[in-house]
Amino acid sequence: MKRKEFFLSALVVLFIASFFFSFFVALKVILMGGLVLYSFLYTPIKLKLKLLSERKYTWFMVAFGGWMIASFFLSDNRSDGLRSLQLRLPLILFPLSIGLIQFPKTVRNNILLCIAWIVVFASLICLAISIYKTIDTGNSAWLYNDALSDNQFSSSGDYGVIAAGFYTPTLGKFKGDWASSFSTIKSCNLRSS
Repeated sequence: MKRKEFFLSALVVLFIASFFFSFFVALKVILMGGLVLYSFLYTPIKLKLKLLSERKYTWFMVAFGGWMIASFFLSDNRSDGLRSLQLRLPLILFPLSIGLIQFPKTVRNNILLCIAWIVVFASLICLAISIYKTIDTGNSAWLYNDALSDNQFSSSGDYGVIAAGFYTPTLGKFKGDWASSFSTIKSCNLRSS
């Protein structure tokens, strides 16, 4: 593996790993910016234009990003629109940066394998915490999916809220009945507070 392929692979893997550390918000932004910038510099512009013409699905992704930006400007609720746009920023940037890179199959497979190991490791940590909480409290509810997700708190079933770490203990839904679940959610996001 060449040095520039290794560096790009490391940036991708670190960016994916940063999803599991909710307290490193600045790290996510730095890694995303570095990944996008390095992706733009990784291949020449002629190759990017060739790949853009060959990869028709990229057009739809770019159109979706444009639709989100247009939706923000046409919205009456700009504050929520900006927050929504901020969460979806990778969907706008990545098709034009990472989506226009030609990886060798071995590099792509190594990246996918690293991502799979990261997800397996994070899942095992959550399972271990749930087993510990079940033994500690004597309550088997810790082994159900509701103890590991925000699904019990959100009527919309927004799985991304907890997975991304966008929760706060000041919200009313985390007080009272849900206090014990909140401690597991914090633990699964590897949050120290």
